[in-house]
Amino acid sequence: MKPERILIDGVPLDALDREGLLSLYASSLRAGHDSVFVGFYAALLRRASVDRQYRLDVSRSDVIYADGAGAVLGLRWLAKSKRVERLATTDIWRDLVSIGADSGVSVAVVASDQNTLAIFRKAVEQLGAHVAYSRNGYFSSPEEWTQAAKLVRQSGAGLVLVGMGAGSQERFVRTIVDEMPNGGPGQVFFTMGGLADHVAGRTRRAPSLVQKAGFEWLWRTIQEPRRLMARYVVGNAYFLWRVCVQVLASRRRGAAV
Repeated sequence: MKPERILIDGVPLDALDREGLLSLYASSLRAGHDSVFVGFYAALLRRASVDRQYRLDVSRSDVIYADGAGAVLGLRWLAKSKRVERLATTDIWRDLVSIGADSGVSVAVVASDQNTLAIFRKAVEQLGAHVAYSRNGYFSSPEEWTQAAKLVRQSGAGLVLVGMGAGSQERFVRTIVDEMPNGGPGQVFFTMGGLADHVAGRTRRAPSLVQKAGFEWLWRTIQEPRRLMARYVVGNAYFLWRVCVQVLASRRRGAAV
């Protein structure tokens, strides 16, 4: 069953909890065609408002799930379904790899730098998965980018994890899906941001109580204010403003009927 999909400022977002997401993923592994899963958090709405290519790449994804407390809040305000959870990639990646391994599919990883990638690859293999292809997420030329996309496709990996940062990772996935012929089974793609850095111990998550309260974004901003202040404070404010505009508009339409 397809999840309820709503538009927030023109960007689609699916109302999903953990069980629903993993069920869709398992179904996609069996489907035999490409499927793209993208995590979306509140601050990315501002990016989507000014980056047309990013907006298009996200909108064309098969599943767009809430990877942040702000996105969850927006969905709960606007969607009919209230079964919405924050689905951080750091929380679900082990399930993705394990379900894939149980289904007999291999994994491809494109992420981070070479040292971090090696640690993450080992973590994936420890969950019983075979890594069919891996490389870092940095490219020195368009030709190198295209060659990596081709190798991901040729690897035959059923699960493809791409962690190159918002914008680049979605574009890389679309390069594979749109430009690389697939002569074998479909591939399931998940964008994963900085997951490899987290698994390798390069970054830390907020304490569990802070996560449950929905303030991990604030905790991270305090840790790295120069890098994250604009992303989270300005980005979250923009997101909540656009959601409030939609909620008020919806109530006015309801009152007018």
